[in-house]
Amino acid sequence: MTNAKEKKIINKKKGDLIFYYSLITLPVLQFIVMYVFVNINAFFLSFQKYDFINDRYFFLTDIFANYKKFFNEFALSRLLLDSLRNGAVAYLADVCIAVPLVLLFSFFIYKKIPAYNFFKIALFVPGVISTTVLVLIFTHTVENAVPAVLNLIGVKTGGLLSNPKTTFPTLIAFSIWSSAGGGVILYLSAMNGIPNEQVDAMRIDGAGYWKEFFHLTFPSIYKTFSILIWMGIPGIITNQLNLYTFFGNAAEARLYTFGYWFFKKTASANMSDYPYISAIGILQSLVVIPLLYSLKHLLEKIGPSSD
Repeated sequence: MTNAKEKKIINKKKGDLIFYYSLITLPVLQFIVMYVFVNINAFFLSFQKYDFINDRYFFLTDIFANYKKFFNEFALSRLLLDSLRNGAVAYLADVCIAVPLVLLFSFFIYKKIPAYNFFKIALFVPGVISTTVLVLIFTHTVENAVPAVLNLIGVKTGGLLSNPKTTFPTLIAFSIWSSAGGGVILYLSAMNGIPNEQVDAMRIDGAGYWKEFFHLTFPSIYKTFSILIWMGIPGIITNQLNLYTFFGNAAEARLYTFGYWFFKKTASANMSDYPYISAIGILQSLVVIPLLYSLKHLLEKIGPSSD
């Protein structure tokens, strides 16, 4: 009887292992092929050049030539410097404007404050509609509807996208609105994990909504908050700010972000361009990774305690 039970337990464990391995095999293989192998290949490719005659890549005598080419282009091109500035401005706008608003609206929805359903719909709808469709609706609104409304109250203005003074802020506003739903979902999930006993205790002590938010809710969701803040760092050099969706390849140079510039370069690349593009990608990682971990360490150091 004992042997039969042991055999049953062993068979169950084998079945569990088979189920476990069947679940993780494909994701692990995908990670190895699509991430590890691709990045290793990109690293070595960044030191090479393409030979059209023999149709192959070979290592350069000056192995850092592709990196030097980028630094020279960066030093001579005001466009690249401005594109990095625009990316940094977009990130700061996200941190200083979008994050506080998303936190506030998430708290409204969490506490079911009057009109919370309106905020829920307004913030969630962009997440389930194609970006192209959103851009068409948004463009019509800011180019026609908003100027018409402003004209009714005596403010004469043209379309917000066609006006050079308002184009970039309008693009940032669209980026904030269209991406807010994802942050709300994450914050709401974290808020719903706060024990009801702690919330009830604060209410009994006479705490209002603001005190509850600053002394209980925010400290409790700080880890989620900090993750979203530091994970936004790569956006400084990868965020296109939806420029391609709005303007295709015809965006004005003053609107460029580094992500848009890099996207256009990769979209038109051929075999000879891949080593240079790989070098740029490696440099991006060398810049972003230290920034990520530095900000992560800072946020962990200054963050409030949830105890």
